[in-house]
Amino acid sequence: MTPRLLPGLSAYRAGHYFEAHERWEDVWRDERDPVARDFVHGLIQLAAAMHKLVHQHNAVGALRLLDRARAHLAAAPADAGGLDVTRLVADIARARAALEQLHALGRVDLDPLLVPVI
Repeated sequence: MTPRLLPGLSAYRAGHYFEAHERWEDVWRDERDPVARDFVHGLIQLAAAMHKLVHQHNAVGALRLLDRARAHLAAAPADAGGLDVTRLVADIARARAALEQLHALGRVDLDPLLVPVI
């Protein structure tokens, strides 16, 4: 794991998605490499999606942000940031599909086991 990503990762894993977003945004602002910058942008959008879902109960916003996160992360190298990006992209796709079904039923209670793992 890239050390600069660790504060955001710790926050994300603790369910503090807004804090993770903020920590990764600090990294994103300082990043000059366009590929790394796009990767970090994907992490930011994933954290924002989870915040929208878990704390704001906004499935539509979460779905939109999951799409953006997946697009950014799918374009990243498979081991960007020392992460298994391929698995993360698959996790996002599973979470998105489940959330879309829940949203159709008027629900936002995504199974915690479907939260994308970083």
